[in-house]
Amino acid sequence: MTESKPRLVVVNGDVCSGSSTIARTLSNQLGYELFDVGQEFRKEIREAPERDVHELSVALNGLVVELITTGKDTIIEGRLVGLQARGFSDILKLLCVAPDDTVIKRYMARENLDSVEEAQYALQERFARDEHMLSGIWGVDRSDIFSPILYDKLLDTSLGKPEELIVPLKDEIF
Repeated sequence: MTESKPRLVVVNGDVCSGSSTIARTLSNQLGYELFDVGQEFRKEIREAPERDVHELSVALNGLVVELITTGKDTIIEGRLVGLQARGFSDILKLLCVAPDDTVIKRYMARENLDSVEEAQYALQERFARDEHMLSGIWGVDRSDIFSPILYDKLLDTSLGKPEELIVPLKDEIF
């Protein structure tokens, strides 16, 4: 990281890690635009369910690469952003993490599930789909995209509210 304000902030994190909440909170507090790759993907699929998932993924990640290369004052939240922003010293790279029990509780609440077992099974299915897409389209696996070495900061989102967690970031970097 350089001493000046980052041109962009990229945020990654696994399902229910808090990455979307952190990205949204940072966007609101810093006045940066937010580009949430997953949210955009889901919106596009809802609007055109016949759209080829592979093609859409490539197109959206092309936009991310363009933003990473030339963008400014933007928060980008997505699966591949750590890899895509590698080597850019003017981009702050954040990885959101949370303990398994926190992730399961969040997932149960989000998906309105009744049991830990049901949530664990659903998460395993989700991870398998993610792994299939990551390896099939991008030639990477989950350990590649969540490697801490790609990121400037790791945020354990179980340790506080998003507003509390980003105060040190704002004080240190902005």
